[in-house]
Amino acid sequence: MKEGLRGKLGDTNLSLLPSQPIWLSSVSLWKTAIKQQLGKPRIDADLSKALRTSGVAELKLPWEHVSRYPDADRANRDPLDRVLVGQASSE
Repeated sequence: MKEGLRGKLGDTNLSLLPSQPIWLSSVSLWKTAIKQQLGKPRIDADLSKALRTSGVAELKLPWEHVSRYPDADRANRDPLDRVLVGQASSE
């Protein structure tokens, strides 16, 4: 990630970035797309392209993560949030 930003950020700012990759679940992008469809928030950028070029690593949704869905806390009514919990508990 840092290499893609070299020349765009000063050395001080680069040193603040984590040395490990930043992971973002594809489910989070899915949730954002649903919210965009509802008109909140309004984002004109191609998020997947912006994330890819910024060096954010995609956490995909494999079967193992989906299989954790029944174990997620049912108090959370948002099914995609429960999928995110399944992903987090699997990683």
